[in-house]
Amino acid sequence: MADQIKSGYLGESKHDIFISYSRYDDQNIYNQSGWITDFHESLEITLKSALGCEISIWRDSKSLDRSRNFHKGIKDAIKKSGCFLIFYSEGYKNSPHCEEELKQIDQRDDDPPTFVVRYEDDDPKERPEKLRGHVTFDFFDQKDGTKFVPNINI
Repeated sequence: MADQIKSGYLGESKHDIFISYSRYDDQNIYNQSGWITDFHESLEITLKSALGCEISIWRDSKSLDRSRNFHKGIKDAIKKSGCFLIFYSEGYKNSPHCEEELKQIDQRDDDPPTFVVRYEDDDPKERPEKLRGHVTFDFFDQKDGTKFVPNINI
């Protein structure tokens, strides 16, 4: 059955990682892919090499019909993912779709591992309650706010 497909590493989930992000943070500039797209590709290549097996990373990379309440494919992917990588930014905070993804993640019974990637400085106390206390990675220079995509080293 299609619902019972296992991923390469976290064998109990269809997807090892679910990437939650705002489309505003992944816009392409000068015909180059956005930074979240680049990060996704780099992470997948790095994990496959480090673990020696296939990895399933789910990200809503298509232009889905957002006029529906909440895309069934996103709900299903949230239910079938082993851990979550949340790219938190102003765009994320202001997105009703990202808010709905967080709600769906929070409703899971198993409290899956969730990691927060900060694309810009923020006050952790102002984050939604469900994003406080998770492991956080900063993708900007805290001294001057310069944004960057670091090399992924495992």
